Amino acid sequence: MKNIYILFCLVFVILNSIIGLIFSFYPLFNWLTANFVIIINAVLLNQLVKSNINDAFKVSLSFIFPVMGVITFILSLFMPEKIEDNLMFASMLIIFTFQLVLYIIVYLLKNNKS
Repeated sequence: MKNIYILFCLVFVILNSIIGLIFSFYPLFNWLTANFVIIINAVLLNQLVKSNINDAFKVSLSFIFPVMGVITFILSLFMPEKIEDNLMFASMLIIFTFQLVLYIIVYLLKNNKS
C-alpha cells in the first residue's frame, strides 16, 4: 500500500507520454516538464509515507503536497516553451522549494522531539 504513489506516478507518466505523442499541439518541453512534475511529487509523497514523522504531520502534508503538485502540473501544461523570462517556470520552482522546505522542517522537528 505504501508504494501506491509510485504506481500512480507510473500510470500518469505513461498517460502523459501517450498524450504527448498523440497531440501535436502539446510541446515537447511541456510534456517533459509535466512528467518531471509528476515524478518529483510522487517521490516526495513516497518519502513522506515511508518517513517516521508524526502522523499529524503526515496527514497534513499528504493533503498539501498533492494540491501543490496539481498546481505545478497545470503550470507545466500552460507555460511557454522558453526558460528565459518564464514566470510560470519560476512559480513551479518556488512551489517545489516550498515543498522541500516544509518536508525538511517537519523532518527536523521530528528529530528534535526524540
